[in-house]
Amino acid sequence: MADNISLKTWTGEINTPLHDAIVRDTLTQTSGVYKGCTVTYTSGNILHMAAGYGMIKGRLFEIYDNDIAVELPAAGTYVGRIYVRIDLSNTDEPIQLVAFTGNNLPDLTQDDNINFNNGIWEMELCTFSATPTAISDIVFTAPTVSGRFDTIETEIAQVNADLTELKKHAGGSTFTIEATETSLNGKTVTITKDGVTVASGTMTNNQCILSVTEIGRLTITCGSYSVSRTVKYYSNYTIKMGVIHYGFKIEKANSNPSTRVIYIEDNEDFESAYMNYSQDKFEYGDWEDAFFMPRPCMLKSNGKVDYFLDPNNYALKEDGSSSDIANTSYNGNAMMQFPKIWQYIYEDDDYIYVHIANKQVNSNYTDYSNIDCNGKQIDYFYTPIYNGSNISSKLRSLSGQTVLTSQSGTTEITYATANNINSATEWYIEQWCDRSLLMNLCYLIGKSTDLQSTFGNGCSTSAKGTTGTMNTKGLFWGDTNTNVGVKVFGMEHLWANYWRRTAGLMSSGTTIYAKSTWSTADGTTVTGYQTTAVTGMTAVGVISGGSSGGYISQATGTKHGIIPISTASGSSSTYYCDGLWWGANPGYAFVGGDYYSSARGGAAVYLNDAVSFGNGNVGACLSCKPLAA
Repeated sequence: MADNISLKTWTGEINTPLHDAIVRDTLTQTSGVYKGCTVTYTSGNILHMAAGYGMIKGRLFEIYDNDIAVELPAAGTYVGRIYVRIDLSNTDEPIQLVAFTGNNLPDLTQDDNINFNNGIWEMELCTFSATPTAISDIVFTAPTVSGRFDTIETEIAQVNADLTELKKHAGGSTFTIEATETSLNGKTVTITKDGVTVASGTMTNNQCILSVTEIGRLTITCGSYSVSRTVKYYSNYTIKMGVIHYGFKIEKANSNPSTRVIYIEDNEDFESAYMNYSQDKFEYGDWEDAFFMPRPCMLKSNGKVDYFLDPNNYALKEDGSSSDIANTSYNGNAMMQFPKIWQYIYEDDDYIYVHIANKQVNSNYTDYSNIDCNGKQIDYFYTPIYNGSNISSKLRSLSGQTVLTSQSGTTEITYATANNINSATEWYIEQWCDRSLLMNLCYLIGKSTDLQSTFGNGCSTSAKGTTGTMNTKGLFWGDTNTNVGVKVFGMEHLWANYWRRTAGLMSSGTTIYAKSTWSTADGTTVTGYQTTAVTGMTAVGVISGGSSGGYISQATGTKHGIIPISTASGSSSTYYCDGLWWGANPGYAFVGGDYYSSARGGAAVYLNDAVSFGNGNVGACLSCKPLAA
């Protein structure tokens, strides 16, 4: 052999573990578990690790069946993980199994050049929660080793398919605009980009076909209707104008929150929305101009909008002048205005279906959020921008105020209804019909049942006791940190921070009952919201899987919303990723989790206390359904 190069695969040459690792890492380009290595809870502070095999950066390892002791907190709850640590500079123990617990999980060290500079690579096997007496919520998180060549062949096939599709539409996109209302016939259809018309035509026989060579965000307008679509490459698009009909279905048996939500109806090929944490920016996908997007406003006590707020800075009105969001003398509250939204929710053995429209498609569609206390339909309903605060024994939604906590539900309701200026109930605490609708809208635009990963964790390890910390964050903002808030549909702390007591959802034993309107328009038989009995409410589900609560694994689809009913096999990263607790008889609902709830916020429901319960982690917020004209 030459002095400056050697052929390692040659007679007399020695192949070291380093050479072997370099070859295997280059060929597989993946680290993970081949078999076994699962973790289960034994008792006390002991986790059991099953035998198995894995590979990290081309280095094969074997784990032997063993028990691992975990440090438990003296109080509260720790988060924890078990991980494999390879340190090639440690000649005595180059590989270790490590158990960690603490308030937060630190980042893993992963040196891509580990084989060339004796670096470190840490691979997580599982995460869990630890209390002073037990370990729970174990989630196996290790990646699995897959064949690289199979992956390459799949990728090549997909690229070829994409190229074939692109060639079909090399000349541009074809937009087929279909009218769902005959009144649109004869109207002009325009497609614009950045305010400039790129194509136009006339709706004839309920259809207009236009060719477009533009890429990017396009807006299609016909009559009073407008729809936007993001075009990333040339293709065929069908756009329905008139009745806007969105939908999704949740695959019950699929535990992956990112794949179990399937788009149907007009949004079948939409791009979903999500919080881009690396760029600190909310990505709307195709949902920025959806008809149901709300507007922040100052709402007078008489239920009339005084003015709208700058959505990117609530301290300003839309015209740029100063607003009253922090003015305690203002005769009204800072609220989000939602338009009329129709829903149709049902299920079969395999799926829960949710349809959302701007018009009543058929008699199955209901608009419970848009019904006033007299049972009449209204054009708009209002949700709170802020957690509720107590100002002169009146529940308010204003910025810069101390969040009201530690009160009974009866007191909170009294404070909320103090906003009413007549004998009718326009102002109340939040209502289940609005909450369940908001969760459905989150599932719709985010295309996932893991709300925290999609929109932001929220304050699940510490509380923000003063309102208005996210006034300049737009309509949506979140973070992966657990000590900052989340903003969804313009509302601060829609989950986490403090539980939000909510009217219209109660439990008796393991049966959940719902009521979606103050009147009996929803088919219930009692006027007003019950607080100490479920009489007149509708039974909507029976809880199973556990004795008091846990992560939601199953739910049922009803006209009163998606109702959680099981915690048997849920976790922080599977199914709904949120918590359900029950036990009081009757139980009055809290929703959204709090700063103790770790990852169990989002669509969490708590039915474990009566309406008389008050605590420092529980509050209430306003809602308003103005009287029909």
